[in-house]
Parts: sequence; C-alpha cells; structure tokens
Amino acid sequence: MLKINLTTLFFSIFILIFFFIRIPSHPISDNDASRLAGIMSIVQSSKLNIDDTPYSKIGDRVVYEGKSYSSKPPFLNFVTGNFIKFVFQIKPALIQNQVAIYKLSTFLTNIIPILIIFITSRKILNLKHSLFLIFGTLIFSYSQFLTNHILETAVHLLLFYFLIQKKQNVTTSLAIGVLLSLILAIDITSGAIVIPVTLCWYIFTHKNNLKIKNLLIILLSSLPITIFHFVLNYIQFKTLLPPQLFPSIYLSYENSKWLYNKTGFELLDDPILIRFFNYTFGTYGLFLYQPILLFSLFVKRFDKKWILIIAITLGYILLNTFMQKNYGGSSFGPRRFLPLIPLLYILSVENINNLLSKFKNSKILIALIGFIYAITILISIIGYQNPWNNYDCEINGYSKYFPLICAIKTQNARIFLL
Repeated sequence: MLKINLTTLFFSIFILIFFFIRIPSHPISDNDASRLAGIMSIVQSSKLNIDDTPYSKIGDRVVYEGKSYSSKPPFLNFVTGNFIKFVFQIKPALIQNQVAIYKLSTFLTNIIPILIIFITSRKILNLKHSLFLIFGTLIFSYSQFLTNHILETAVHLLLFYFLIQKKQNVTTSLAIGVLLSLILAIDITSGAIVIPVTLCWYIFTHKNNLKIKNLLIILLSSLPITIFHFVLNYIQFKTLLPPQLFPSIYLSYENSKWLYNKTGFELLDDPILIRFFNYTFGTYGLFLYQPILLFSLFVKRFDKKWILIIAITLGYILLNTFMQKNYGGSSFGPRRFLPLIPLLYILSVENINNLLSKFKNSKILIALIGFIYAITILISIIGYQNPWNNYDCEINGYSKYFPLICAIKTQNARIFLL
C-alpha cells in the first residue's frame, strides 16, 4: 500500500511539473483568447465585459448594448478571475501581466484538473491505464492551452466515481449535486444531457432502496452554483439562456463571424445523418481520433455503468449533431467530447480484459490491441503539437482535406518533438 501511494505521489508531482512548464505565454486561437479576455477583465477591472482588454474585438465574442463579452459561459471566467486577483495581491504588479494571468488560468483550469483525472482514475484503474489517459488521449492534446474541456473532464470523472460508490450517503449525495451543477456552469450543453440522464439513472439504480433525503441533498446542493451561473448570465445579457441562441440580438454586430463573412468550417451544413457519422466515426469522429474507445461499445450483459456512460455519450453526441454544425471549428479532433474519454476508456479496459481472458491472451489479439493503443497515442501526439492546427485546412478549403490527414500533413516531422 505504501508503495502504491509513493508511486502515485511521484507521478502526481511529475504531472504537475511537466504540464506546468509547457504552458505557453499567450493564446493561439480565438477560443482561448476569448477565455483569457473574460478572466483578464475580472482580474484587472472587475468587469464582465471585455472592452478594456486587448481582445475586445476577438472573433469569439458576444455583443450586447454596445459592450463586448467573452462568448464563454461566465461562471468559470468569474471564479478564475477573482481567485487570480486575490492571489496576485501578494504581488500587485502581476495584475497587469497578461502572461502571468494566462499561465495561472491555464494551471488552474487545465493542470490541476489533469492531476484530478490521474488521481481519480487511479482509484478505478491501474497505474498504466491512468497514465495513458493523461499522456495518450486527446486530454494530452489539449493540455497546454486555456480551455474548459479538461476541467469538465475531471468533473465528469469525479461525478462517475461518486455515482458508482456502493454506499450512497450524505457525503456522496452532496458531491453529486455540486458536480452536476459544475458541469452545467462550465458547459451548459453538456449539463443539459448529463443532469437528466444522471438523475434518471440514479433513481432507477436505487429504486429498491432510494432515500428521499439523499435525492433532496443532490437537488439542494446543486442550487448555489446553478443559480449563480444563471444570475451571471442574466447580468450580462438579460437572458438566462446562452446568447448564441439569439443571434439577431447578440451576434449581429459588424463583422460578426457568426453571421457575416462565413468561411471554412462556419459554412458547413451537412445533413443530420452525415453530421452524426462525422461526430462518431467520420471526419471529426470520437472513435476515429480515439480508436481504443471502440472497445467500450460492447457489452455482454446488463451493466449499470455501461448504461450510464453510453446514455450520456449518445445523448451528448446527438445534441451536438443537432446544434453544432461546424464540428468544433478549426480545433484538432472532437474537442467537445473530451469529458467522455475517461468514462468510455473505463468500459474499454473492462472489455479488453474480458476479451484477453476469453481468448486466453491470444498473441494476435494482443498485437491488435497494442496497435490500436499505438494509433490512439500517435493521434494524440499529433494534436498536442497544435490543437488548433486544422486552421490550415480551413484556409485552404475544408472540402479538399480529411482533417486528420491534413493535421498530419501540416505537422509532418514535428509530431514527435514534444
């Protein structure tokens, strides 16, 4: 036991140091620049609008009553910005230092969550599988730049960990409620799927011994963050819903990339069935970019965990199919689906172990699984070089390229230079 704890501690320290020193000094896309603008404005001006930042005209923005705002949900920007502002009281000069704000923001929303993913997965999987999640998947690809995806991934995994505990008590119920509300505040589209699926699954799973007290604790503990999220949204835009749902009000400003002068990915409007295929196995397919997760799709008996994970996966892919036409813009791979990766990988490991046991560690099967692992890792390393590198495909005409092939082409010999 002591050996396991020391090993986990060693890799935890290594993960913190490795990823921290690789945080860049500035954003490289509209996506992370928009998040930085929202945080900077809180740190430097205590404002929700971003007009006083260098990114007031960034492409990823929303405009209301003549003021520009980050297009990202306000909760994470607000909390991160105020925490950084408090920390920088130690050295006030840092408040005006954009590099320091970007690095600390990324550390808080990427690196700490990566550590949480590692430690939580170690409670479910062995060391090599936990390290694979960190260094061999799209989590690694998006580890350098400021996003909400890795934080959301950590919250999803924590939620799953508490849901599968045999004893559901006050502590687990409290954690479930808080984590559900965090998912909603970080990514409202994900919350729209995860919350109803989780609550239905929880009630069904505990139907024979459901304690109303625990269910009430889940609901009550989810209220503070949920209410705060909607209050912040209303203060900014006078609506509780995402402003992107009302383009004529919030996105119709001059030179808006959302409505005017659309090019590349913003012009895409594939039929629903094609879009669903592209989100699963096609051009931006989760299972194309992370083929090891294909093993998660098989189940030989009724399995409560499998039902929960597959229901969330299918629901979230379908929601994106109907609502998101551009597959995540110029990003590398299906970035919106990062939170699904650890959950699907847990299922994959179980199924792989079952297959190896059934076929008595067949050398052919071992070689095939090893090959699929290698492909998954290679794709993730390609993405790590520049998770927004499909911009090269966009400016050259999306229809000319298969995005993954385009990414390989643009990265060529640099893919192994970490």
